[in-house]
Amino acid sequence: MTTPENELRVFVVAPTGRDGLLICNLLAGNSISCASLSTSEMARMELKAGAGAVIMAEEGLTLAEIGQWAEQISEQPSWSDLPLLLLTVAGAFSANNLKNALVRQSLGNLVLLERPVRPETLISTVQAALRSRRRQYQVRDLMAERHVAEEALRKAEKLAVAARLAASFSHEINNPLESVTNLLYLVGGSSSLNESRKYAEIA
Repeated sequence: MTTPENELRVFVVAPTGRDGLLICNLLAGNSISCASLSTSEMARMELKAGAGAVIMAEEGLTLAEIGQWAEQISEQPSWSDLPLLLLTVAGAFSANNLKNALVRQSLGNLVLLERPVRPETLISTVQAALRSRRRQYQVRDLMAERHVAEEALRKAEKLAVAARLAASFSHEINNPLESVTNLLYLVGGSSSLNESRKYAEIA
């Protein structure tokens, strides 16, 4: 089963500068479908139509937005684990970095890419994320096929039960009818009027 093109789109959320446009041009040059969005809210809305991965610039992700992303990610179906690539600001490790790292844990399948990111690194990371996403869609499709097969099996079992019940009713009705048929045959073949009446009463 093939995956629709929109389900493998990469959304780039870079609210400042030309990062979004540059990244999309780089990905498009490597045959990766991409859309540049100015806010993370727009990306969350677009996710409903399907996505392969999301690339976000760290400066565009506030604590409140992290909470909203975490909530949406927690509502994913069981087969889904959307890859999120976060472009972080290069710099020395600090207490603030640790705090941000703890908060970001709720984002699930998160990969940190420190800027400046080499183009080859970004492309290979996105390609790996999309391979993972394709496998997730394959699991989804297998689950859907299994559900259809289970439904068909349930319907077949119901029909089999109905057929067995009909056969049982037919058998139960056939036995007394066979007796009546035999008695009527005896009535027709009897030479004695009294005997004929006796068989007819029994019938």
